[in-house]
Amino acid sequence: MLIGQDFEKIEFELFGWELLEPNAFIGDTILAFLAFFLAFRLRKITKKHNFYRYWFLFFICFGLGFFIGGLGHLFWNYWGVEGKYFSWYSGLFSSLFVEHAMISIHQKKRERRVFETISRLKFVYAFLALTFLIMTRDFTTDVSAGLVIPSINSTIGMVLAIGILPFYYQRNLKMRFHYFWMSLIVLLPISFLQHLKINFAQWMDRNDISHILLLIALLLYFAGIAVYRRTASTKLS
Repeated sequence: MLIGQDFEKIEFELFGWELLEPNAFIGDTILAFLAFFLAFRLRKITKKHNFYRYWFLFFICFGLGFFIGGLGHLFWNYWGVEGKYFSWYSGLFSSLFVEHAMISIHQKKRERRVFETISRLKFVYAFLALTFLIMTRDFTTDVSAGLVIPSINSTIGMVLAIGILPFYYQRNLKMRFHYFWMSLIVLLPISFLQHLKINFAQWMDRNDISHILLLIALLLYFAGIAVYRRTASTKLS
């Protein structure tokens, strides 16, 4: 077990290609296909309400981000830091879609618009800040630094979207939102794993543990959506 530093990246050769981190690629690919599957399950109801449409967009964006992010791990020797950019930006969009999904069911139109404006402004600031860093900083010596802005942006957004708002809705709409709370609790350890660099083994490092927690969170999101669909169809407007 290593804390504060990472194990050496796993290297292997396939068809003449010098590849890295097969464990990260496998984890990212599993997450991507799960996200695509959940989006497929939602596709028929996206027109019923923005709640479903934004969750559909989240799963698609999340899946694309992790699939290409997995390729970025695998082809690091060829793509370099540039192979990480897409997944960094997709993280900003994914957070935006979750925020708007949960905001869309707010019953007070004025407050809903205020939250939507705040969410969009946060996204714009994060997008510009990330772009500025990419243009001015060399990430080759510390790739994880590129995750700082997406991580901060997602943390703020998720606390609002799947923490504070579900608590408010449960009290005012008299409905169950416990799966969203549970997903937030599941996601909390990821920040500590990543920033403290807690690695259990070379084949089960901080990224692999984070993938497992993210997989559980995706399933909890979908469970929360399913519960809401069963109990709140008459409340959507």
